[in-house]
Amino acid sequence: MNWLNIRVNCNAVRYEDDGLLIEIIQDERKFYVWVGGWNYSVLYCATENRRKLMEQLKKIEPIYHNEGLYMYVAKNTGYIEWIVEDSLILEPDYIEHYIIPTRNYVVEYLDVSGMLVSPLKKEDIKVDDNKIINGIKLTNMSWEYKKEEYKEYFEDRLLPMYMSITNIVFNKGKLDILLESPLGEDDEKRYYLQEEVLITFESGIEAVRFADEGYRTLSGPTVYDAKKKEFTGRYMFKVENSEFIRWLEEERGREFEDEVNHYFILSSMLVVDVIAKSEPKIKKIGIRRITKKR
Repeated sequence: MNWLNIRVNCNAVRYEDDGLLIEIIQDERKFYVWVGGWNYSVLYCATENRRKLMEQLKKIEPIYHNEGLYMYVAKNTGYIEWIVEDSLILEPDYIEHYIIPTRNYVVEYLDVSGMLVSPLKKEDIKVDDNKIINGIKLTNMSWEYKKEEYKEYFEDRLLPMYMSITNIVFNKGKLDILLESPLGEDDEKRYYLQEEVLITFESGIEAVRFADEGYRTLSGPTVYDAKKKEFTGRYMFKVENSEFIRWLEEERGREFEDEVNHYFILSSMLVVDVIAKSEPKIKKIGIRRITKKR
């Protein structure tokens, strides 16, 4: 397989309350890979930033291949080791690493052993255990966050505490991250009130990685130390001496030609890392009013 000749492009990756949706385009046709439920972690990188992985996959038979779409399943990889070490609670034996390479982005996620569905024929894919990659040599991610410096990028004292990241949408090169506050009530208790904030990266996305806040245990002390106070659930950091950027440069085999930055967004639900050439735009959408059911 030559990744430059892959016939499909990743057009969108949407992560919402009910799961992960990957939109793939082949010529003029659109196909969807749907992963329901709550994944341990999701990672998508510009394909050139996963060069070492792609070189390895050239030699390996995929779980599924049809009309230019390749799908792989692996165990005991560096990505799995990273989430296991960072969480302090997960066990590697029941975690599988799913890989979907496309011409422009490689989409990966960690999940329990599950069933794959062909987006082209909309039929179940029977996973052949003999085709599961075991112990593929991938560049290990680092969880040595003490080497990094977390500098507060955005804090607004008017925002409510404990906002949750509820939607992450990457679409045609643009990344939107939606944060929502817990439900409150109006003075007359007729409506639920919920404040919303949108973080947008217009372009230049090199990589996005996110996981449940409960699985990023080792990152917590570093953030607390940077703040010198208790977590209030409304932090966004710019990370210097980034281990994530170092990992990407090892994977791609060279340093980035243009300036890229690492942004770390911590909420009461998800932790998101973004490597981008563009600066984020932060917008208060306002307060959403939800009518109470009688």
